[in-house]
Amino acid sequence: MSSVATRVTPEEYLERERKAETKSEYRNGEIVAMAGASPVHTLIDTNVAAECHRVLKSRQLGRGSPRIVYLPDVMAICGQP
Repeated sequence: MSSVATRVTPEEYLERERKAETKSEYRNGEIVAMAGASPVHTLIDTNVAAECHRVLKSRQLGRGSPRIVYLPDVMAICGQP
C-alpha cells in the first residue's frame, strides 16, 4: 500500500500554522514538522536578532519564494506586521 502526500497551498499552510500547537515549515506543498531549539540555538538567535536590529534600522528585506515557507528565527518588518 502506498501513501500519497496531500499538497497544500502556502495560504492553507499559514492558516493551519496560526492555529497549530506545534510549529512546522512549508516545503513545495508539504508541511514538515520542526525540531525543538537547543540553548545554543536560542543564544545564536538572540545574537543575530540584536545585530539585525543594529544594522537594519532603516533597511528592508525582500520576501522569498512562496514555494517554501520557513519560520525564521529572526526577521525584519517595515510597517505593519
